[in-house]
Amino acid sequence: RMSSPADRQKWQTVLKMIVYLLVQLTECFESQATQAPITTTTKGRKGKKKSAAATAGGDISWDTQRGVSVHTLLALCQLELPKLWETPVVEVEFVNLVTGCCYKLP
Repeated sequence: RMSSPADRQKWQTVLKMIVYLLVQLTECFESQATQAPITTTTKGRKGKKKSAAATAGGDISWDTQRGVSVHTLLALCQLELPKLWETPVVEVEFVNLVTGCCYKLP
């Protein structure tokens, strides 16, 4: 339970920062996943060409992590968020941040 307006403001700021970072990471990984993979060709010691596709995510499978990201956003939105704001309506910018990210995902 929020005991003071200062506590409410502190937790509101924490929530906004967490959601902002999650949205930025989601959008970054999504944009890299939709780009064509970069293919590099190198020659070995015996002159044979080796080809390797460089992926931006390394060992992370974005197709799997996309669901985790959306599930995390959903879990955050299911909290009692209106208690963090003076009015029972959440800020439009916060709503736009979350919905904008979700609309961009396939």
